[in-house]
Amino acid sequence: TPRDIVLEDGVYTRSSSLTFGVGHRLWARNLGGATLRFGLVLGGNFGGGGQELHGLRIDVSDPALTLQGAAVNTWGPAGQNAGVFDSWLLGNRALTAGVRSHQVNGLKVQRVVVRGFTDWGIFFQTYYPAYLTDSPAVKPVVTDADISSVHRPVRGASDGTSEAGLW
Repeated sequence: TPRDIVLEDGVYTRSSSLTFGVGHRLWARNLGGATLRFGLVLGGNFGGGGQELHGLRIDVSDPALTLQGAAVNTWGPAGQNAGVFDSWLLGNRALTAGVRSHQVNGLKVQRVVVRGFTDWGIFFQTYYPAYLTDSPAVKPVVTDADISSVHRPVRGASDGTSEAGLW
């Protein structure tokens, strides 16, 4: 059963990323008051999706604490209709992406601050070859995204395949 989960102010740690259950909504009691030092996965092979994140500060320095180097990763049927709202995504020059979404149906990213990633601030694109023809039932929405400091240690080292604020 989908639930609202409210985190008190503080710093939360884990030894790996956390796959967040279908339909659950994770809230910081106070805007930016809850800091997660691990990545979140909104997705999987089964389920209807609908997970939401609200008011969190996701501040990760170790790619091993994420899925595919992303602070937030959405994928598969269970990643549909995922939302990231009113949050800060901080990659500390160690992670590849703030949001990495290969499930774009219904994705919403709104009112976010994204800083310090090596490849993409916000990346959303279905897996190849579907991205050539994908037409999601609910178009993805990205609004009010403040994205900066997205680059490799040697700027331009990706030869045009990354280093994008929004992809």
